[in-house]
Amino acid sequence: MTSEEKPFNDSEVKEYISNFKSNIEALDDSLFVKVTEEFGKTFDTKEFNNLLELDSYTKQEAEKVAEMISEFSDIVCKNLQCEIEKLVELYERF
Repeated sequence: MTSEEKPFNDSEVKEYISNFKSNIEALDDSLFVKVTEEFGKTFDTKEFNNLLELDSYTKQEAEKVAEMISEFSDIVCKNLQCEIEKLVELYERF
């Protein structure tokens, strides 16, 4: 059996996706929309959504969805950092 014939173990990427979905639920709607719009400038959001909903993954699909989650998460973090800085500035004024 060559490496191409071995079934891909997608359990790790499935757990990554599950954690990502839980994290997304914690975002407020306006931040989610803002991040999704920014993400959509570089990536196909429909493809991303489809990849997130698959029941099983090939190695290529797993790599692609992991890359997209990482990028989406980076955008979330940048936006949250900006929000935190604004709140800190406001807090320090009082």
